[in-house]
Amino acid sequence: MLTHWIFVMFIGGQPVMTEQKASEADCNRTLVRLVPMARAQGKDAVGACYLRATADTR
Repeated sequence: MLTHWIFVMFIGGQPVMTEQKASEADCNRTLVRLVPMARAQGKDAVGACYLRATADTR
């Protein structure tokens, strides 16, 4: 099974950014950097890190 960490940022309830990350730690670093920056600009921003697993088909 292959796993990928995906960072998603929503502004006003709409997804505006998704990025694949190498690890959970990398995803969390992105979250704590980008979401507060967007909020400081007055945007209604929230973010999340998701673990996506896919079957390894050979």
